[in-house]
Amino acid sequence: MKQTLHGVWTTYDTGDGLPAGAVCITQDTEGYLWIGTSGGGICRYDGVVFHLYTTLDGLSHNHVRRLIHDQNGHLWIRMWAGRAITYIDRFDGK
Repeated sequence: MKQTLHGVWTTYDTGDGLPAGAVCITQDTEGYLWIGTSGGGICRYDGVVFHLYTTLDGLSHNHVRRLIHDQNGHLWIRMWAGRAITYIDRFDGK
């Protein structure tokens, strides 16, 4: 019989500052979590607060599909704008 593991689970939602529709997540070398959303842009979570980045901050589009950090600390963002239109942005962290 498989042993059941127990732990403490914390749920985050829009009441905590997370936009609806999280679709991908990555962690950078400093420990921040980056969460891509379907229409809400990107959130950076520092362990306390969600910081939101959208087209108003320079993103090409708010529909994020993939997040990747490279060895130089850059965040690469793949966005989808419909009808096979894809954008790739690179964020330097500043």
